[in-house]
Amino acid sequence: MFGGFAPPQQSREEIQAMEAEAVFTVQQVAATAFLLYMCKQALNCVTLHPSHKSTAPFAIDMVSKIF
Repeated sequence: MFGGFAPPQQSREEIQAMEAEAVFTVQQVAATAFLLYMCKQALNCVTLHPSHKSTAPFAIDMVSKIF
């Protein structure tokens, strides 16, 4: 219909390498999100005044809103 050609097929080794890279990336994202969450919890525990909102940096606040 589109008159194009099929993309080249990837070998089993290439597919496994891409899967390993994808798994590693997901693990990195999960670990980073967890560490940012723990940093925010630690900062909230250290806050001296209860009416003080959050002393967390922008990135930690952003990640907490996503999750």
